[in-house]
Amino acid sequence: MPKVFLNQSEFPSGAIRFIDTRFSLSNPGLGRTLYEKGHLPGAIFLDLEKNASDMSSSLGRHPFPSKEGFQHFLESNGLSYEDTIVIYDQGASPFATRAYFLFRWAGFSNVFVSLDGYEELTLKWGVDSLPVDYPVTILSLHWHDNLIATKDEIKHRFEKNEAIVLVDARSAHRFSGKQEPFDAIAGRIPSACNVDWEQFADGNHFRLDQEIGFLQDRDKSEELVVYCGSGVTASVLFCLFTHWGFSHTRIYVGSYSDWITSEEVETDN
Repeated sequence: MPKVFLNQSEFPSGAIRFIDTRFSLSNPGLGRTLYEKGHLPGAIFLDLEKNASDMSSSLGRHPFPSKEGFQHFLESNGLSYEDTIVIYDQGASPFATRAYFLFRWAGFSNVFVSLDGYEELTLKWGVDSLPVDYPVTILSLHWHDNLIATKDEIKHRFEKNEAIVLVDARSAHRFSGKQEPFDAIAGRIPSACNVDWEQFADGNHFRLDQEIGFLQDRDKSEELVVYCGSGVTASVLFCLFTHWGFSHTRIYVGSYSDWITSEEVETDN
């Protein structure tokens, strides 16, 4: 796989299909409103809760979309494997990385996350507010289900005492069980280690030069399973680890909010 993150000077030459994923967890309608006010020319909008999640599912707070649902989004927006795809959000947010993971899951390889957020991108690419309409495509997708980990799989590996490296992307306070603002039970999945995704955010950019100690002595073919509260911010670690060459990184898509529906947790108490 090529690099995940690109700044504007590194964008591939030729036609680019831009995907606008701006979103606010505290104001779910804001992303669509911002997109309709202005977006990069030709960009289509991917909504975290309408396109990148199946909010009718009980598997966590932001469950993954179904294959049928995500394929419908791709086809109705005229996307194909031949496209060069660049995904952006407001910058240093988990929404473009969530979309990147979905595209990888659906078998797309020529897809990237913009290091620059929307405002910086407009300085070069301009702004358009016109509706975007592409001819519908019909896709034969090759799904990469090996990128996804499930609760049943993790439980099975615990029961068999099989090694599994779980990486929790939440803050240290949530990981320790001292604070939990979103879920009913505080704590972490047993045996997990903590890598707060926000430590890599520097203003509106992600820092890519900060391979942390947790990774420095690891074989880059080792399996890493990342999770967070709902499966969204874990995608930041997935993208960073992949960008740094870790070839067997996966996401527990239900994440902590799914785990606590039936399983025990650890805390520092």
